[in-house]
Amino acid sequence: MTPDGLYLAIAAWIDKKRAYPGFLSVPRGPLPVTPVELETIVTGVRTSTDLARAAEFSLMANFVPRKGHAAQPFGPTDPLWLVHRETLSDMEFATQSLTAEEAGDLDRARGVLYTTDAQGRPTLSEAFLAYQEMGRVAELLEDEGAEPEAVQAAYADWLVLGHKSEVEAALGALNRLAGRSSRADATRELRDLQDEALSRSADTTFAPTYFAPLSAAQETTWAHVRISYAELRAAVPSGADTSTRPFLTSTADGHVEFLYAVLEIMRPWFSARLYQADDWRLAGDQVISTGSGVEGRTPAYPQSVYLARVTAVSTPITPAAPAVGGTGPSPVPDAANATPAPRVVFGGPGPRPPVVLGPRGPAGPAFTARAGVVNGGVLRPTVASSWRTTGPGAPPRRVLGRPDWVLSAPGLPVRSDWQARLERLRLALRTGEQTPPASLPNETPPASAALVIGFGCAVLPSCPHPNPAYLW
Repeated sequence: MTPDGLYLAIAAWIDKKRAYPGFLSVPRGPLPVTPVELETIVTGVRTSTDLARAAEFSLMANFVPRKGHAAQPFGPTDPLWLVHRETLSDMEFATQSLTAEEAGDLDRARGVLYTTDAQGRPTLSEAFLAYQEMGRVAELLEDEGAEPEAVQAAYADWLVLGHKSEVEAALGALNRLAGRSSRADATRELRDLQDEALSRSADTTFAPTYFAPLSAAQETTWAHVRISYAELRAAVPSGADTSTRPFLTSTADGHVEFLYAVLEIMRPWFSARLYQADDWRLAGDQVISTGSGVEGRTPAYPQSVYLARVTAVSTPITPAAPAVGGTGPSPVPDAANATPAPRVVFGGPGPRPPVVLGPRGPAGPAFTARAGVVNGGVLRPTVASSWRTTGPGAPPRRVLGRPDWVLSAPGLPVRSDWQARLERLRLALRTGEQTPPASLPNETPPASAALVIGFGCAVLPSCPHPNPAYLW
C-alpha cells in the first residue's frame, strides 16, 4: 500500500525539475496505465481496440485545467477540442493577411511537420517524429556522460536522419508567420474539428492526440530515481493541504525508488500561438483567458503527462483515509489502491478502466533505453537503444507513411550497450531494412502499477487582445 501523499509529492518533484511557464495539476486519484499499449496511438490505429485506446488517451489528456483545482480527466466539462472549436467559431478577424509568398512559406512549413492519415485527418509527419526520437537519443547520451565522439556522432545523426535543420526551420517559420495572421491556422483547425472530421470509437468522437517521445511507451526508457522522503516533501507547494496526507506530515526518514517519464502532448488541431495573435476578436465581452491560469473559457491546457511507478519504499507509513473536497493539489487521494470515482468513458458510466488494454503483438524487442539512477536529484540515465522494422510474421503496420518501424521491449538490457544499439537505429533509419534486435532477458515487472500521477499545464496569455490599429 503506497502512503497517501506520496504520488502527489512525486508529481510535484517531477514538475519542479521542469522549466516551463505553467503549473502542476493532479487528478483526484492516480490513473492506471499500461505504457507499452500507448504505442499504437502514435504509430497507427489498426483495430477497434487501438481506436478505443486512442479515444481514451485523448479524453484523458484534453481536459481544461485551472490553476489551484484538481485535474478532471474524462470530464465532466467539455474536452479541449470542443472548447477550442467554439472559440474558433466565434473569432472575427481583421482584414490583414500574408503576402502570397509568405502564405506559401507557411504552407510549406506545415507540410514538413504534419501530414494526413488514411482517413485524411491531420497527424505528425515522419520527419517530425524522427526529429523527436533522434533528439531524445542524442540528449540522453550527453546526459549520461558518454564519450564525446559518441555524443557528436549522435548529434550528427540527429542533424541528418532526424531532419533537424529542416524541422527547426519549419518551426521557426510557423512561429514567425502564423503570428502575423492567424486566420489560416484558425480556418484549418476549425475544419479539422468539425464532427465529420473527428475520429470515432463506438459512440465517442474525439480529436486524435499524440505524444513524444514514442520511446516512453517502454518503461526501460524511464528514469530510475532514488530519493529521500525529505526531498520529495520539500517539492510540494507550500499552499497544499497536507493535514490528511500521512506521507507529507510524517517525520519518518527513508527513501523511495521509482521510475518516471514525461510525455509531451502533441495536437495537430490546436495552436497555442493563435491565442497570442492580435488580429482576432470576439463579440461582446467574452474572455478566453486572463493570463492567470484560472479564469476564462480556456485559461490553460495540458502540455505534458507525468507517468510513474513506485518500485520500493524503505520505511512503511500507514496511509490515512483520503480527504474529500477542496481545491488544488491537496484533495488528491493518491493511495495506489484507491478506487477511482465513476466517470463517463466511451459514452457510458462506470468505473474507469486502465488507459490502455490488450496484449502486445508478435513484433518483439526494438527501441529500448535503460534508465539510470538519480541520487540527490541528479539524473544520469543509461541509454540502450535500437530501432527496427517488424520481424517475419508480424502484422502489417503503417507508421505515418514510413517503413513499418515498431518500438517495443520486454525487459532491461543486461549491460550498457547503447553504442551498438545506436548503430542499429542509424542503420534502420538509413536503409529501412530489417535489423534483428539483440536478445534481452525477461524480467518480472514490479508489483506496483504504472500510473498517470499529474499533468504539466501551460497557461494561455490574456486574450483576446485585438489591435485597435488594424482595420476591422
